[in-house]
Amino acid sequence: MIDEIGPTLAHALTLRVQFGSRTMEQTGQKLGGRGIGWVAVAGTGGLVWANDAAEALLAEPGSAISGRQGALRLVHPLQMREFTAALQRAIRQWRALART
Repeated sequence: MIDEIGPTLAHALTLRVQFGSRTMEQTGQKLGGRGIGWVAVAGTGGLVWANDAAEALLAEPGSAISGRQGALRLVHPLQMREFTAALQRAIRQWRALART
């Protein structure tokens, strides 16, 4: 499933570059109004931005994913490695798209 979100992550990076933080904030507010958490994450797993719904989810005790020390963390180490690899693939896809 993580591989399936790669194109979405690459698209999010493109939006970030094209429209900046204002668009991210507006999108996050719209999704948050529907109860959807939305985050922007660097390829290293560093948390760049999160809407209110995502922040609530990340702070929830016992959640499988959390935001600690400015980075997303998954409870299971294997999932964390897969997640980080997916982020790195998304960045490579975005860079390839940016060159065209």
